Amino acid sequence: MAFGILQAIVAVVGYESLKMLSRIALPLKIAIFVYLFVLLANQADPNFAPSAVLSFPGKSGWNWVIFVAWLNASAAGWLTMITDAADFCRYSRTRVDMWVGTLSAVAIGTLVSGALGAYGAAATLGKTANPFVLVAGISTSWVTLALILVFIALDNWTINVLNLYTGGLSISNIFERLGRFWTTLIASVVGIALSAIPDVMNSYLTYATMLGNFFSPIAGVLVFDYLILKRTQIDVPALFTLNGRYRYWGGFNLVAVVWTVFGFLFYMFVVPATWIPTVVTILFTGIGYTLTALVVGGRSRIMALGSSPTDALPASAE
Repeated sequence: MAFGILQAIVAVVGYESLKMLSRIALPLKIAIFVYLFVLLANQADPNFAPSAVLSFPGKSGWNWVIFVAWLNASAAGWLTMITDAADFCRYSRTRVDMWVGTLSAVAIGTLVSGALGAYGAAATLGKTANPFVLVAGISTSWVTLALILVFIALDNWTINVLNLYTGGLSISNIFERLGRFWTTLIASVVGIALSAIPDVMNSYLTYATMLGNFFSPIAGVLVFDYLILKRTQIDVPALFTLNGRYRYWGGFNLVAVVWTVFGFLFYMFVVPATWIPTVVTILFTGIGYTLTALVVGGRSRIMALGSSPTDALPASAE
């Protein structure tokens, strides 16, 4: 609880404190990762040797269904951050910086963390999946244990602070009068309360899959609307204009709302679990939304304005 309060304080202070924390945490985490890799590779047990790990055939019992279950849970977890995309990109100097920074962070972060976990699992013949638990069990050095503690603290601190900061921004976009300080504080209180419930952590796979039910169709609409319909061209000032081109019908894109509902029902009752439901739902919702928007846009000027690139139609809706 105390650690959660410290995280909330950093998030409430604002982006500069988060940026400063990240600049300190990233190089330290990379250095500790390298240390842990070296430590595992130099164990006396021959199973920990790099040659033995690389030749590990895999543990029996793992199959496509299990792989899909975890891949789907991971994808669902990633999709919960799609509404934070603007916050990831708003401070980038150029569009190229945004693409390079975002994609490299995802790819390199997943590769490094996944590699350490895979190394530990292979070295123990599939008996230990958590590399930090493994290292803590095979090393008696206080330095190693201290480094693990520092790594976990920094990892949770940076991730949770980012979640609280972007959560506060999202709430402030809905309730503008509250201000970012109070909305971030509200998000922090709710987050700390949830972290005190053991079932939230013990049933992670279940909750992540449930979140995928909601965020998969939302992601399908957002991605296809931005890439296919708007062709990455958005009239930014119109986003803040009450009667601008993105006002749609009373402030709601009804086509998007309908296809989000369709996508949710598709995820829940139609797509088989072995088809990676999160990914399939994104495609189903995105394609359906795009085709419907084109048809409706041919008859409705309001829809045509909202779903077209900035240079295709005038920026004012009737």
